Amino acid sequence: MRMTSPIERFCDCLRGEIPRDVDWVEIIGVANEHLIAPMLYRRVLLAGSGAQVDEDAMCYLESIDAANRVRNQRIKSMLVELTAALNANAICPLVVKGARDLVQREDPGDVTRLMLDIDILVDEAELPLATKTLASCGFRAIEDSEYEHSPGSYWRAGDVATVDLHVRLPAAISDCLTSQDMEAHTQLIDCDGARMRIPDASMHMFIHVSHDMLHHHGLTSGSTELRYLAELAEQLGACQQEIDWRWIEEKKGADRSFGRALDLQALMLRHLFGTSSNLT
Repeated sequence: MRMTSPIERFCDCLRGEIPRDVDWVEIIGVANEHLIAPMLYRRVLLAGSGAQVDEDAMCYLESIDAANRVRNQRIKSMLVELTAALNANAICPLVVKGARDLVQREDPGDVTRLMLDIDILVDEAELPLATKTLASCGFRAIEDSEYEHSPGSYWRAGDVATVDLHVRLPAAISDCLTSQDMEAHTQLIDCDGARMRIPDASMHMFIHVSHDMLHHHGLTSGSTELRYLAELAEQLGACQQEIDWRWIEEKKGADRSFGRALDLQALMLRHLFGTSSNLT
C-alpha cells in the first residue's frame, strides 16, 4: 500500500473523504501552514463529514472560520475606503489576487483563505499621488518592503492586513502580458461606491498560476502553496465556462515557463483534488 503525504491526507479531508485514524494535529497543521483552515471547515460541513472529525478539532476549525469571516469584512471595508480615497484623486486602481475575490463575493466571509494583504496596482505616473493618498488615510510604509515592481507595503494601526502597492505585476507574470491583454481581460466595477478594475476569470487564473509557479518559483523548487492550488480547483469548479481557453492556450504557446507551470498545476489538481479541466 502506497504511503501518502500530509498534504495528500489533508486533501482527502478537504474532499470530505476522512482517512481512518487521521491525525487531526497534522491535518490542522497543513491547513494553517497554507492559510486555508476555513476552507477545510466549510468542505467538511458541505460533505456531511463533520461527525467523523475529532470534536476539539471541529470546534477549533469553526472558531477560525468565524474569525476569518469578521476579518474578511474588515479587509474589504479597508479596501473600499482606500479605493474611494484614490478615486477622489482621479485614480482607479487595479485590484488583484485575494482582494479581487473579496469584492467579487456578495459576502466577503465566503472567501475561505486567510489573507495577509491586499494587492493594488496604479499607473507609475500616479504613484506620487497614490502614496500621498495612502499617507492621508493613515498608512505608513513598511521599511525595506520595496521590490522592482512595487514601491512597498503599507500598514495602518488597527487594520488586520497590509496594502501592497504595485506599479506593475512581477516580471514573471507581466512579461507574458501585453497592454491589450490587460485591457481585454480586466473590467471596471463599482464596489460600495468605490470604482476599481479587477481581472476577469481568465486573467485571475493566469495571475494565480504564474504567481505560485513562476514568481514564487514553485515550478523550479518543487514546492507549492496549496492555498493557490485549492482556489484554482474552486475556480475551475465554479466558473470554468467563463475562462477564455483560447487566450490561455495563446499564453501557453507564447511562454514555455507558463506552459510548464499550467501543465504541472493540472497534474497536481488531478492527483490531489480529482479535478478534470481544460488545463491540458
